[in-house]
Amino acid sequence: KEKIDVILAANMRSSFLLSRIKNEVSVNGTVVFPIADWNELQLLHNKWSFARLLTDNDIPIPETRILEKADQLKDLRLDFPLVVKPIDRGKKLGVKVLSSKEELLSHLASEKDGSQLPLLLQEYIPGMDIDLNLLAEKGVVRAWSIQKWVNDQTLEFIEHEGILDIGKKIAAASNYTGVAHFDMRLDSRDGSVKVIECNPRFWGSIRASLWNGINFVEAGIKICKGERLPERLENKKINFRLPSKILSEIMRGNFGVIFKTPRHSLMDVWQIVSDPLSCFCQISAKIIKKQTIQ
Repeated sequence: KEKIDVILAANMRSSFLLSRIKNEVSVNGTVVFPIADWNELQLLHNKWSFARLLTDNDIPIPETRILEKADQLKDLRLDFPLVVKPIDRGKKLGVKVLSSKEELLSHLASEKDGSQLPLLLQEYIPGMDIDLNLLAEKGVVRAWSIQKWVNDQTLEFIEHEGILDIGKKIAAASNYTGVAHFDMRLDSRDGSVKVIECNPRFWGSIRASLWNGINFVEAGIKICKGERLPERLENKKINFRLPSKILSEIMRGNFGVIFKTPRHSLMDVWQIVSDPLSCFCQISAKIIKKQTIQ
C-alpha cells in the first residue's frame, strides 16, 4: 500500500518484532533488512545465553555467573571488583561495578530499576573498551569495523585480526544474520581480548563507522536485494569525536573546539544541526523514558 522498498528495525524491541513477521511483510517487492530469527536474536541479546555460547566455543570471556536467588550468594566464590547487570537489558541500564560483597547486598536490597533478579555477575576486566561492529549473513561476516575508545569523547578506528576472528567465530556458532555490536575489553594485565556482551541491533555510534568508510545500512540493503558487496570494505582509520561532545563545548562558548576537531566530525555535527528532527525525537524519547522510570 505504501510502496515501501526496505523495512529495517531501529532498536531491540522492533528487532524482535520484525524477526517474527519478516515473512509476512516481504511482499509486493518489499524486502526486509537482514535480520536473525527470534531464537538467534534472543541467544545473543540475553547476556547469560550469550556467555554460555562463548564458553561452549572457547571464545575468551570474563568469568561469568548468574544469580537467580539471593541465597545463592553463600555458595558463590566472588572476587571483587565485579560487574553486575540485568541479563536482558541494553544501553548499560542497570550496570554497576561493585567493590565488595556489602555493596552487592546493598544493590540487591535497593529495589532500583536493574537490581532485580536474575542478575549476571561478571569479573571486572581492567583495561580499555574496544568494540566490534559487524553485518553477517547466515553465519558469515560481510562487513565490519573495529573502534577503540580513546576517551569518553573520541573513537579511533583500527584493524585487529584477533578481534575480527572472534566475531567470525561468534557469527558462525550462532548462524547469525544481521547487524551486531560487541562490547569487548583489552585486558591491561596481559593484552588479551575479552568479549563482554552483544547488542544484536544497530548501535549508537554507527554514524562514526559511516565516516570511517563503512555504510552498514547501505551494505545490508545491497544484501537483501541480492547485490554483491566488495570482499574488503574501506577502513580509513580515522579518529571520530562524538557530536554531542562538540556541541556541548560550542554551547559553553568554547568555539576553539571547531579548529581542533577533525573535518569529518564537524561535517557530522553540521548534518545533525541542518536536519535536527531525528535528534529531537531521540532526545524526547529519552526524557519520556527517564520520567517514566522515575
